[in-house]
This record gives sequence, structure tokens and C-alpha cells, in this order.
Amino acid sequence: MRYMNRRNFIRSLAVAGVALSTTPAMAWGNKGYYYMVAADPQLWWKEDDDKAWINAVSVVNELKPDFLVVCGDMLALPNDPKALDMKRAEKMSEAYFGALEKLDKKISIYHAAGNHDVCQYPTKATLEWYEERFGKPWYSFEHKNSLFIIMESNTLIQPANVKDQAREQMEWIEKLLKKSAKKNYQHRTVFLHHPPYVKKVDELDAYNNMPHELRNKLLTMFEKYKVEIVFSGHLHANMYAKYEEMELISTASACHSQSHPSGLRIVHVKGDKVFDKFYSYKYMPGKLSDFSIRKKVK
Repeated sequence: MRYMNRRNFIRSLAVAGVALSTTPAMAWGNKGYYYMVAADPQLWWKEDDDKAWINAVSVVNELKPDFLVVCGDMLALPNDPKALDMKRAEKMSEAYFGALEKLDKKISIYHAAGNHDVCQYPTKATLEWYEERFGKPWYSFEHKNSLFIIMESNTLIQPANVKDQAREQMEWIEKLLKKSAKKNYQHRTVFLHHPPYVKKVDELDAYNNMPHELRNKLLTMFEKYKVEIVFSGHLHANMYAKYEEMELISTASACHSQSHPSGLRIVHVKGDKVFDKFYSYKYMPGKLSDFSIRKKVK
């Protein structure tokens, strides 16, 4: 199968609990470091074309962040697992990883599964298919004294077919965060596909958010263990909210313009501060040092 070298490398990154970079804070100086966030490339959603994703990868290469996180919907699988065309799914996957063959090998990439990667109603089979290509659906990694957590929101929102996996993930995240409290992490950040909520914490359950019970449980847990930011996708739009002291940030699609232009988010970590800003490709800075700060939500 084509692109297996890069695919296997990516899968090797998605090993739960592996510390990929634990460089002491003093090693990167006062300038801090940068990473980027993408969401919803959704290859072959409107047409069988991967040019937009190839362009996104070239932009990341030009900017040279430490790593890139994609917050789900890398592909455009149907929401209903019964409607899956496995041959087409495999071709989508190959096109996605084909573009990533050109990603600078010095830039690590991490994936959070979306509903169009494992289906809105995931099954054991769709999760296994995903894991064979992208790596574990939930895991964590360390980078320069910070903890980064990748979650799989579909199993938690629609657990009917994957109750064991949903329970396993909830036990894992609570254990991980509890353990993290004993470490002197400078930052704790979560990435997943679905935002806990869009505008208000008490908004009605809907396709674009998490059910109330799950929403409240996760937000309470994140706040307790001092998660600073929860990055998500799914909306194909930029969304900013604040729960207590925690920011909730959804990023517009990397490939499909709708209510917001397509683009990528740049994140600058500098000491105990984290700054971010979404850029459409038209206004993307030529280098990371040209990054400007987004005004924070109060």
C-alpha cells in the first residue's frame, strides 16, 4: 500500500502516554515555540480533489512549526457506518497521506478523529479501521514541559455501539489528568473534534455540541486539573468561548470555505502564556515571527 512509511510514522506518534519531547524550558529561550492547528480538511467531501490539503501542507512547511494537530474530519466518510464504501474510504485515506508525504519530517503531526473519520455512530470496526491508518484514537504527548491530550469525541457522544471504548476513554482521561496534577507542566491542552458547546454552556444539545451530561463532566474535569485550552473543529467556523478560566477554541476548515474562509491557526507558547490566531491563506504570515496576537475572550 502506498504512503505506508509516513503513515506508520504517524501511527507511532499516537502511542498513549509517550513523551515525545521533554526539553527543559531553558532550552528554547525567551522566544518560546509555535505549533499549528488545522480542522476538517475533509478530503473528497465536495469533489475528489486533494489540492487544498496539499496547499495546507505546503503552508505548514513554509512556516515550520514544532508540530501540527488536525482536529478531525481528515476524510469525508458518511455519518452512517452502514453507508460506508470501503474502497472509496481507502482511496481518501491514501490521498490524505499522500499529501503528508511532503510534510517536513521535522514537523510532527497528530490527529483527533472526527465523525467523518469513524462515523457519527462509531462501531468497533470503524475505530479499528481508523487506528490502522491514523494511530490510537486517544493518547497524549509531552512537548517542552507541556502536556497535550488528543481525545476521540465520537465514542463519548454516541457510545451505543462502543460502550466499552467510551468507558475506557473516560477512565483514561481522568487517570491521565489526575497523574498530571503531580507534575509541573507549564500548560495542559486538549484537542478533539466536537466543541463542548458553541455559545453557552447551558445551550440545548445539538449536532454541533456535546450532550449536557458529557459536556458538564468533561468541563468540570478539565477545570479541576487546570486544562487551559480545548481546541476543536467540526463547525467549519472559528468559535471562541470561555468556561471559568479555560478557553474553548474551534478552528475553521483547512480546506472548505463556508461562513469563514479556510485557513490554519497558529499558536505561540511563550513561558506561561499561550497566544493564538486563525489566518486565512490569503493573510497567512510569511514566517511565524510575524504572528500577531488575537484578543482573548473575557
